[in-house]
Amino acid sequence: MTTQPGKLEAKKSRNLYKVGLLVTVGYFALLILTIAALSHLGWFEWKKISLNEVGDFLAGAFSPVAFFWLILGFLQQGHELQLQVAEMANSVSQQKEMVDVSRAVLEHERTQAEHRQLTEMKRLQPNLHIRIASKSGLSLDAGKLGPENRPYKYSLTTKNAGARVLDVEFELLPVPQTMHNTQYSLIESGAEIQLEFTCIGRDAPLPSDLIVRCKNDIGHLYLLTYHVVRRGHFDLKAMELLSYDPQDLDRTADRGNQNAQNSPM
Repeated sequence: MTTQPGKLEAKKSRNLYKVGLLVTVGYFALLILTIAALSHLGWFEWKKISLNEVGDFLAGAFSPVAFFWLILGFLQQGHELQLQVAEMANSVSQQKEMVDVSRAVLEHERTQAEHRQLTEMKRLQPNLHIRIASKSGLSLDAGKLGPENRPYKYSLTTKNAGARVLDVEFELLPVPQTMHNTQYSLIESGAEIQLEFTCIGRDAPLPSDLIVRCKNDIGHLYLLTYHVVRRGHFDLKAMELLSYDPQDLDRTADRGNQNAQNSPM
């Protein structure tokens, strides 16, 4: 696309050519009229002029025109150079715009990639809902013991409200007297599991903190810390990502997109 200065230089070049033609035609028209007038007055006769004089006359007649077109040629060349400079400036401007567009596209793609990674990370991060409930059914000899030495059984119910988690390990603090099934290789999404633990004595304090170590579906290791904020319910206090590889998220997101494209409508 030609810029405004380039169009102006092209217009000047065309106008210069038109001026040259008009001046040339006017010059020869004036020369012919002058020769005709001199011949009519008897001051000029072609028959009395030798061939050498005719050659000198024609050379003198065409010399101003040749010199005039030489000057026009220099002017025309100057306009063409200015036109080339304008085109080069326009090309540089277009290249700069293309670079800006490419930079904007790359920035948009980078932002989209970061958004996909964050979305995939949120989708895969653990989301465990945990609560404690008393469990009936003491041992047969529990009735022979006093309230201070009697074992009281409790259940720790964990519901997975997020994506599935692997290599799950539970740790209650303070540590109860006994605790069973503290490790699970897999907890599917939507699944609910129960851990049983025992505390000795009716007034024994229940665990107030819970530490959960687990991995998400692509092997990222998490450390989750829960704290009792109301009776029987644990709320998530902190979630720490111990290991993380963004390429795993990209590969998982790509697999998800391919599965969505291949799935029947």
